[in-house]
Amino acid sequence: MYTAWNHRREALVPVFKEGGQQAMQAAAEELALTLRALTRNLKSYSAWHHRKWVIGHRLTSLEAEITLVETLLDADDRNFHGWAYRRFVADLMGMPVQRELEYTTRKIQHNFSNYSAWHYRSKLLPLLHSEPGVPAAADDSPSAAAERQAMISSSRAGATGALVLHQTLEIEYELVSQAFFTEPEDQSGWIYHRWLLGCSVAHWQAAPESEAERARLADVLGCQLALVSDLLDLEPGSVWARKTRAHLLGLMQRVGGAAGGSAGRGSGGEAADCVAAAAAWEDLEGLDPYRAGYYRHACSVSARASV
Repeated sequence: MYTAWNHRREALVPVFKEGGQQAMQAAAEELALTLRALTRNLKSYSAWHHRKWVIGHRLTSLEAEITLVETLLDADDRNFHGWAYRRFVADLMGMPVQRELEYTTRKIQHNFSNYSAWHYRSKLLPLLHSEPGVPAAADDSPSAAAERQAMISSSRAGATGALVLHQTLEIEYELVSQAFFTEPEDQSGWIYHRWLLGCSVAHWQAAPESEAERARLADVLGCQLALVSDLLDLEPGSVWARKTRAHLLGLMQRVGGAAGGSAGRGSGGEAADCVAAAAAWEDLEGLDPYRAGYYRHACSVSARASV
């Protein structure tokens, strides 16, 4: 009941403004109330919103809130309300980015199918492991992510913002490959992999004339293509593996001679990538007819890019 929660906030405003022991007691009672509500429904928008409002007045222990939300996320580690609340509290208390990153690692290792943990990781890595020379944030809190516009889109290659270090990306590729081979049909790891590819491409886009960056990107694309091909040998019906293969071939085609050269195919490499990418998208139409229109569109885009 949104109206009831709003009415409580209106009544509490003068109490909180007054401050002192009475305000602290009132805040504690509100937190207890929201906890009872969340015990009944962990995904209650109203209860989470009210709890954030109370915490924002800084009348209670923020460390205790982190402990509480960890308990709630242990009960349901894919509860996006809990993850959003954790980011809110971590921001308020100036939580070190490294601590938050380590928490996402633990949650991912416990359950690879954790969309929120992978997403949070993509917000934290540019803050902690970005390329020298990229403007630094004013602080070390997760809220700095918005200021730096560090999130690179997971739906396409290339973006603006902080460039995640190459060494860090190598570690992340290894981590996400564990998710592939453990649960090949779970899309959360594949979506994160798409974001990683965007980070790799962004390095080359930031220095398009650098042969070193072209060669490095070619190696990354080649290694990831080989990895996905190995998985397809084990799981030939994996739709997400086939999508990623088609996407990788498309990237190799767009990068052109860099990817072709790394594979030792000479000047015919780009044309071969074009044919392979088109075939990969066409194969998906039969494997996943529900999204046939999307695959036909991707195939046509790939064909136009080769002209």
